[in-house]
Amino acid sequence: AAVRISAAIVTMLLVKVPADAGLVLSISAIGALIATLYLSKQAIDRVGTPRPSVELAIEGLRTAANAFYFRAGVSLYTVANTWLVSLTGPTLAVAHFGGAERIARGMLSLLSPLSVALYPGTSALFLSRTAEAEAVARRNGFIVVGVSVALGFLTWCTAPVLVKLLLGGQYLDAVPLVRGLSAMVL
Repeated sequence: AAVRISAAIVTMLLVKVPADAGLVLSISAIGALIATLYLSKQAIDRVGTPRPSVELAIEGLRTAANAFYFRAGVSLYTVANTWLVSLTGPTLAVAHFGGAERIARGMLSLLSPLSVALYPGTSALFLSRTAEAEAVARRNGFIVVGVSVALGFLTWCTAPVLVKLLLGGQYLDAVPLVRGLSAMVL
């Protein structure tokens, strides 16, 4: 999360004109590289380096398939919505929808650290104490849903401020879209 926040701050400080679009990609790529190297080092320190094999790769892909399907679905949804709006509406409508969707997805991404923090402990508990793990998973589910509802409500209430701050005053027509998409956080 710190790398993402740092990359966002650097982007806001350095990107001034549309010609700086390549810089945005570079900053994003460098941030992803730093995060990958840091997390890979942590993983290797904790678990060691397993000897690579086809069987191990297939097992890893099989056990993580649901995460890949979810990610692919979200990506398809994101691209498809903006593309469909571009087919049916004027450029300004695409800009308003794209901006509103980015704000809503940004708020949605705030849930990720919470899920990442809660998952390992619950997962480890399932290996040894299933009944206790079910209770913890239920409690954690309520926590995530509660935070999700709060973020959705916060997004809806602060939509005018978020649009003006993040997109600019010329995008105020996107406020109803942000409010509508705030349900996506739920």
